[in-house]
Amino acid sequence: MTATQSIEPTRSGNSLYPWQIVGGLSASVVVLMGICLYSFIFLAAAQANEQNWSATQSGGLVSAMWLVAPLALVIAPVINRYGPWPFVVLGVVAQAVSLIGMTYSTQFAELYVLRMVMGVGKVVLMVSAPVIIAGYFTDKFGTALSVFWAFASGAGIVMAPLTEHLIGMFGWRSASVTLAVIALCSLPLTAALYFTGRNRYIITRPAAAPIQAAEAAEPAKGSWKDVAGSLGLVQLIFIGLAVFGTGVTAVALFSHITTLMTQSGFDSEFQSYLVSILSITAVIGTLVIGWAMDRFPPVWSALAISAMIASGLVTYALMLQNPTATLAITGTAFLGLGLAAGELMWINLVRRAVVSAQFSTAYGGWYFAIQVGYASGGALAGVFIDRFQSAGLLVTMLALYLPAMVMSVKLARGENKGEQRPS
Repeated sequence: MTATQSIEPTRSGNSLYPWQIVGGLSASVVVLMGICLYSFIFLAAAQANEQNWSATQSGGLVSAMWLVAPLALVIAPVINRYGPWPFVVLGVVAQAVSLIGMTYSTQFAELYVLRMVMGVGKVVLMVSAPVIIAGYFTDKFGTALSVFWAFASGAGIVMAPLTEHLIGMFGWRSASVTLAVIALCSLPLTAALYFTGRNRYIITRPAAAPIQAAEAAEPAKGSWKDVAGSLGLVQLIFIGLAVFGTGVTAVALFSHITTLMTQSGFDSEFQSYLVSILSITAVIGTLVIGWAMDRFPPVWSALAISAMIASGLVTYALMLQNPTATLAITGTAFLGLGLAAGELMWINLVRRAVVSAQFSTAYGGWYFAIQVGYASGGALAGVFIDRFQSAGLLVTMLALYLPAMVMSVKLARGENKGEQRPS
């Protein structure tokens, strides 16, 4: 079954089924993101201590997952050929295989390869899941995607303490096997939802039916050449730079907020409080932006997000001149809301900017650009902090997010092609 066929409307059924799909995908993403981003840090630290590996080697293991980000650029044709569902399974299975493999690995190179396998699993699931959601939702795509993304963002709330507890009770090897079993247990739920409902339910609103039926009758035009033709090559490049800047800005803040607050004179206890505020506001921003983009003109969301990020940076600048807890909390809340909402807003804007057959390709490009931004953000911001102190971080964030502010408003005002068939 192809991706296009898998979203073809059928006869009436349970209107809650699409939300059940979101629930199943959310369970998978909690397992995936929890393991590859949080559990692995604890497991690798325990193994590094046992093997007497250096901090450089341990840090390299954590970063190795990002090396497979270019896979997002080329996976779309495979998704279009075989459908996105097999890659949800592959993403979770890759985490389980890597965890079990860790218990047998004794060499650093072996663990490095396993970490890259985790990265492959992360890329294929995180690219496939929004494609599935886009096929099940039209009017409420933003809300559905925000729920999925909130679970992805909040995975550490469950998996980090669980992993630490398992290591403390059973050791890291038994903890790895236990986590692998937990990962595999999420698959029957997703499989049951897919096979039970794929031929029984209307999964998009009726207005989209003629469009999807026509797409099913002809080959999907979703290559990079088609995407560039739809957006224009120059605009496509600027969108990539804007998304890259979004990723750099987000990681620059998360990586260096403690440095910024230390240079402003705040103690470690207050800094941990601010990190919690950053995480909580990020989840709130993720949920609110999906709801807002489904109900109001998207340009309002683009302007609101730009205003929040600008307000956060201005508040931080005032804090550097007059360090107070109120300014620190206010600036952190603005930036947590704005940066998290901005990431999700871009997925919605990408979906609006291209026809539905091109979404998997365009989304793969978005995912690649923001992952490169994530990988670069900490080091790039660190260079400016070392040279210009705290002000360097604020200047870096503002300069890199300016293209995103401009391009997001431009795309938000443009035509919604998300439900159009290819020409």
